Amino acid sequence: MPNDEGNDRLAALLRAHDPVREDELPSAGDPVGLRVLDRARRRSRRARTRRLVLVPAATLAMTGATAGAYAWVSAPGQPTNSAQLTCVTPTSQVGVEFYASEGTPADLCRDMWQYYADGPAPESLTACVEADRWNSIYVYEGDAAECARHGQEPYTGVSDEQYRFSAFRAELEEADAGCVSAEELRAKAEELLAEHGLGGWTVETEPVGASPLSGPCEMVTGFDEETRTVSLAPWGDPLSPGDEASADVTVPAENGALRPAN
Repeated sequence: MPNDEGNDRLAALLRAHDPVREDELPSAGDPVGLRVLDRARRRSRRARTRRLVLVPAATLAMTGATAGAYAWVSAPGQPTNSAQLTCVTPTSQVGVEFYASEGTPADLCRDMWQYYADGPAPESLTACVEADRWNSIYVYEGDAAECARHGQEPYTGVSDEQYRFSAFRAELEEADAGCVSAEELRAKAEELLAEHGLGGWTVETEPVGASPLSGPCEMVTGFDEETRTVSLAPWGDPLSPGDEASADVTVPAENGALRPAN
């Protein structure tokens, strides 16, 4: 189990990276909570790429208001943002990371369901794509008629590039473990982009000192499919001017708690 200090720090990071600051975070004791704590430092700083956020199910009433406002999707039922989906239970919406190369939206939400709803997952779950700029994926209880009821399109899968992008993300996040230097992580990102045939993608690095989270290590902070950008930024204990050479490195300990390297 993560210690209290590690939980508090990682929870603060998670909330700092998401505008829904007052929502309850998952328990650190359940599998989803452990996953979030372990990977909170890798969360995107872009609001739309939230990895795990709970919001009341009542907010679904607002989703139809923006339907048809944008037309960015390349094919009917295909998401523009394929890296996240929202599982809609009777009591909440749960936004989570999605890897198309590792399963289907319904499979992922079925695994999540028992932690956020009063009972096991229903037999029938349907994935839909919202008709907004990001064409986000939603999973509902029921059949394909749920998509029309919510003003959405049935999910038809991701593109070949998005499938390869999913595998790239998974491998890059494996490389983003411990304290990795900016040069090393950037080189690894560029190597994996080439390996997965993701031409036209760029890697952007945030300068040290540009964020309160700046430190001697580097982390992945986000992916933007629209601009084909991978964002990296420093993390760890903040550096004071002139302290770069002597700063203690902060690395993740067991289950996501943070500790000094020595």
